[in-house]
Amino acid sequence: MEPEYLPADRRLRARVLAGALGVLALVALGMPRFTAWLRAFLQQAEVDTVLLLLELAFATSLLGFVLCGVACLRLGRRVLAHACFPPPGLRVLRPTRVVRGAAARRWGYTLVAVAVVFLLGSAACLWYVHQTIWRFSLL
Repeated sequence: MEPEYLPADRRLRARVLAGALGVLALVALGMPRFTAWLRAFLQQAEVDTVLLLLELAFATSLLGFVLCGVACLRLGRRVLAHACFPPPGLRVLRPTRVVRGAAARRWGYTLVAVAVVFLLGSAACLWYVHQTIWRFSLL
């Protein structure tokens, strides 16, 4: 018996590529202007303001990990509910072999475990940074 494959979604692939190129262009064009502004701001800012800005920047960067954790949790729950990976209705970037049964449930449990690591890791990092910056502000 030949394995079953889910075909790639070409429109999704084009959208992902266009989005990645757009973000790359935005970063490449905006970085010099942003670094100049940040350098001027940091020269005149007080220490408490800089520490708050650092904490906000770190919390914002963790938002990506939280979103990945939520996406993995949702996908893992769908895989466990259907006992099929990829679950019905999921669009993929490249042709993907369909896995059913116990192997699919292992994928589902793995995705849920990855989601828990992402979410708990993000919360722990945010708590650690907040505690560290709070200690610096007491000095």
